[in-house]
Amino acid sequence: MENNPTLAEGYRLQGMSNTIPQGATSDIERLMEHSPWLSGLARRLVADASTAEDLVQDTFVAAMESDAVGNVQHDHGWLAVILRRKAVDEVRSGSRRRWHECAAARPEARPGQDELAAAMESEGLLREALDALREPYRRTVQLRYREGRMPAEIAKEATERRNSSPSTTASVKASSPGPRSWSTSSRAG
Repeated sequence: MENNPTLAEGYRLQGMSNTIPQGATSDIERLMEHSPWLSGLARRLVADASTAEDLVQDTFVAAMESDAVGNVQHDHGWLAVILRRKAVDEVRSGSRRRWHECAAARPEARPGQDELAAAMESEGLLREALDALREPYRRTVQLRYREGRMPAEIAKEATERRNSSPSTTASVKASSPGPRSWSTSSRAG
């Protein structure tokens, strides 16, 4: 490894050198050579970087606790299997934890009659205001706030609709005031 102490050195620094079996330091160092590759695999398996590092550490601990550590012919594959199993265990325990948290959570207070009545009144007022809008404004508000569309998407759709329908253009021209309706009588007042 670059500037990281070996696992055996870490045990010695923590005063735990008596927990390392005799001859295991070469196994530890051999396995630690795979640390960058194993870290990359862990980051591809889980989204969170800290979870990935935890998986790598758990993998090395499990590998060293295994009776097969000195007898493995292909460290890459063996470590990958251990890491993948640890990742599956992590996903399972995470989903169990979320399930237990949801089951133990207190149900939220339900709205009272007055809150329900106020919400229904607000919805009715909004519906009336929306119905009072002319097209294309009504359609735009519906797309934006009821369907959650983005403004650029709405504008693109409106442009396509306007360009593809010749009858729409004719009806817009027919309903728009002509030049005579903008007479000087409106300015005289």
